[in-house]
Amino acid sequence: MPPFPECRLSLTSSSSSPYYVGNILQLTNLPPLISTDVRILKVMEPITLSVVLQVEIMSGQRHLDGLCGTAILKLFDRRFADGLREGKYGSLKGIVKPWNPDYDADFIAAIQEDPDDKTEFKDWTIPQLEALLYRECMTLYQAERKAYEHLAPLQGEYVPKLYANGWLEDSSRGIHLQIPGLLLEFIPGFSLRNVADYVPEDTLQALCDEAISVLNRIDDLGILNKDVRLDNVLIRQKRSDATQETTYKPVFIDFALSEVRDDFSAEEWTVMKCQRDEEGALGHVAQMHLRKITGTRKKKTTLFPFVYTPSYRYTIKPVNSDSDLSMYQGPLGTFVK
Repeated sequence: MPPFPECRLSLTSSSSSPYYVGNILQLTNLPPLISTDVRILKVMEPITLSVVLQVEIMSGQRHLDGLCGTAILKLFDRRFADGLREGKYGSLKGIVKPWNPDYDADFIAAIQEDPDDKTEFKDWTIPQLEALLYRECMTLYQAERKAYEHLAPLQGEYVPKLYANGWLEDSSRGIHLQIPGLLLEFIPGFSLRNVADYVPEDTLQALCDEAISVLNRIDDLGILNKDVRLDNVLIRQKRSDATQETTYKPVFIDFALSEVRDDFSAEEWTVMKCQRDEEGALGHVAQMHLRKITGTRKKKTTLFPFVYTPSYRYTIKPVNSDSDLSMYQGPLGTFVK
């Protein structure tokens, strides 16, 4: 698989947070050395594991394949990853303090040190915790980048197109920092959570069925997504000039909390897939959510816009009533554990 273009971005502001509407970042693609400016149009909130920015490509040659005037810049910046710092996605709740620029000088030295795995996080120094957050961000970045590489056949249709990956270089405070990031296709529209407000009700069954089908295609490409949620499925709208009809397609986003098949045995992968139940996390939740939404509109109806039918692609069942063992079944085989 050919590598994706890499890029570097440089901050042009020295404010406490560089991520605000109107700020300009300079992007340099390598190779070739062609630079362009991007202006921040919107900061996607809430900020969780990464800083997600809607940006405008202002100048320079739009030489990256398919790149249009607006894109998404996703930066894994430990300084402003609020959800990560607050411990919402790990075991650091109440331990990490809000970022302070004064932390960065000692943080650089701490990155070079081997972490002390025997010491509890509450006993770590601030520089050690900042280094830990940096490593966490690198892990998330690498996971999402690897996922997009595996999902290349679906890019531009059912997942956003990855234009480039690289680093944001920040030397605005006299300390050189590198922040990993991805430049992605911008998908205008709404999420599956809000689909009932925008899509004709008689099309919801087909749309949600297609989302389940795409999720299984993602599985075929060797991806386990631990963050399957209604909010992480966007709806791409396309209107036909010939028929004046609008079609709707599901687009899956956010793969930082994912794993790839190559890193696990067939048994490990099947057990993880069964336990995670990505299909149920989407299908069951979508069904309950849409029933709740439409139920408030048509209280007397027994018909609902989406009925989830499991594919049973992955299943777990006990070996027998007297055993603590379970049977895990999936495309790669059956395993007892």
